[in-house]
Amino acid sequence: MKRFKPPKQLKIGNNQWNVEPIYGCTYYPSKEIVIACNLKGKDLEDTYLHELLHACFHEADIKLQHKQEEQIISALTPVLLEVLRQCRWTNE
Repeated sequence: MKRFKPPKQLKIGNNQWNVEPIYGCTYYPSKEIVIACNLKGKDLEDTYLHELLHACFHEADIKLQHKQEEQIISALTPVLLEVLRQCRWTNE
């Protein structure tokens, strides 16, 4: 089975985003997604998609209070991961 490895860069909307393997966080001004270097497997995929969704919300100009955005993204992440797995869009 191939191991999931996030790309070093990706395009979201019209912007290029960098992905740094440190911990899970999204920095909007610098367009960076930072992920813990010790995460593996499903934890890595979950964290990567979670932070990717934050970046997508930002690029789509969806403005919510932080708590509300976090609740929505936390609910969407496992559902979307399952759909992606079923469609074989992930490495699992």
